[in-house]
Amino acid sequence: MRCLAITRKLSRCKNSARHLFCRKHVRWPYYFITSIVTAVGAYLAVFQGVVIPIFRSLNTSCIVKPIVTAHVEKDRLVSPSIFEGKEEMDWKKFKPDFITINRNNQILKSFEFFSSGKSNALADYPLTAFLSVGQIPTIVYATEIDMNGDGINEIILELSHREYGFHDDKMRAMLIYDSNGQLVCSAPSPPVIPELHISEVCPYSAYDKIGVLKENISSVNIPVHFVNYINIISDKENILELGWVIDNGCYACNHIFQIERYKYSNDQLKRIPNSTKYFNSKYWDVDNNPEWGYYVHDINLVKKLLIEYEIPPFKDLID
Repeated sequence: MRCLAITRKLSRCKNSARHLFCRKHVRWPYYFITSIVTAVGAYLAVFQGVVIPIFRSLNTSCIVKPIVTAHVEKDRLVSPSIFEGKEEMDWKKFKPDFITINRNNQILKSFEFFSSGKSNALADYPLTAFLSVGQIPTIVYATEIDMNGDGINEIILELSHREYGFHDDKMRAMLIYDSNGQLVCSAPSPPVIPELHISEVCPYSAYDKIGVLKENISSVNIPVHFVNYINIISDKENILELGWVIDNGCYACNHIFQIERYKYSNDQLKRIPNSTKYFNSKYWDVDNNPEWGYYVHDINLVKKLLIEYEIPPFKDLID
C-alpha cells in the first residue's frame, strides 16, 4: 500500500506502507491530532478572552438605564375641620411634604417626614425647645443627580422644618437615596478643627446637633446630623458642599460657616482632604455675591471673628 503522506513538494509520498503511513511519516497522525487540539484551544481562548467581552460590552452599552425621578407635593393642609374653634400655630395646619421616588415612571417609595431634635442645646434654648419635644412637619427639596458617574440618578433630599417659632431655625437634614429607593447615607458630623477650639455655638447652629426623622408611612426613625448649608457643585464630577455655623453670635449677626466638600462613592460620603473653607455671612447662607459676605482664608482671622461675634450662652444670661 502506498503511503498517504504529503511531501514538501505537495506530492504524495512514493514509499510503500504496511498501514496508512510509511516509516518516515509514521508520526503524522500524532502531529495532526496535536494541531487540531492546539487550533481548537487557541480558538476558544480568543473567543472567551476577546470576542465574548466585546459582545458583552456592546450589550451593556445598549441596555437602557433606568430613569429615576422624585416628586414632592408641597403645602398639604390638615383637614380644616380639626381646627374649627381653635387658634393653632400655623405649622400645625400643615402635613409634611409628600415625596415619591419613581423609577421608569413606576413608584418605588413614598415618604413623609416629621423631625425632632435630640441635642441638649436645642432643649436649653426657648425658641428651639419645641423641636426637642415635638414632631415638626418637614419641608422637602429634592434633587435628581448622578453623584457617582454610573449614569443613573441618586435622589438627594434636603429637609427643613416648618416655622414653629418666630422664624426659620436654619437647621437642615440631608438624605441620599439610590436608584432602588433605598436610603444609603445622610449628612456626616462636621470634622473638628483643633485650632479653633469650638465649644459654644449659636442656638441655631447645626454644629454637632443631632435629630431624628420619623418616616410617617413606615414608622421608621432615621437619626441625622443637622447642617446649616447644602450645595451641589456640578462640574466634571459632582461634589457635595456642607456647612455648619461655628460662632456663638445672635440670630441677626454675621455668622462664620465652616464648609467641607464631600465626594459620593460606594454609597458613602467621603470628605475631600484639605477642602475646609470659611465664609463670613450676613444672611445665614453662603453665596459668592459680595453683598452676602466673603470667604476668610486666614485661620487667625477666623479666630478673631469668632471672638468678635461671641455672646454669652443663653443659660448664662438666665443665671
